[in-house]
Amino acid sequence: MFLILGEAYPFVPIQMSLIGSITIGLPSFLLALEPNKERIKGKFLRNVITKAMPLGLTVVLNIFTLAILNKQERITQEQYSSLCVIGTGICGIILLFTLTKARKSENSKLPVSIFRLSLAIIITILFTLGLTVFNWWFNIAPLMPILSLIVRLIILSVVNFALLSLVFRKVLLKKEKE
Repeated sequence: MFLILGEAYPFVPIQMSLIGSITIGLPSFLLALEPNKERIKGKFLRNVITKAMPLGLTVVLNIFTLAILNKQERITQEQYSSLCVIGTGICGIILLFTLTKARKSENSKLPVSIFRLSLAIIITILFTLGLTVFNWWFNIAPLMPILSLIVRLIILSVVNFALLSLVFRKVLLKKEKE
């Protein structure tokens, strides 16, 4: 995508450490430790694609939109890089919150798993700390000047993910029926 746009890669390596450790590494490690006695049902690959593709496309749409704003000089290079980190991190957090649904084998009276919901909240707090308190470490631009863009990015991410999830479920369910 960056070759086509003629843009530089927006992430600095330390920023990828924030995204990778907070939204991928830590949650996947802790979720792997959670006991699960249920057998995998249905088509495994189709289930994974149904969850992963909408999120991946949402990340791509976010970065593509931000790249256009940067190319039009509506945001600085530092803001562009920071907003790409924020947009990608938000998508990881959105996925964590979609995974909070309780399993049938948990015999929970709540519709969510307390462990997974707590994990999603803690990850959100850690990501926020990385963006605010440790912004100097992760090379994140000051957030106050771009706060309105961050709010729009969150809304855009949630809407895109919801719409793409619906589309993928409908398309894959339609193929399943055929």
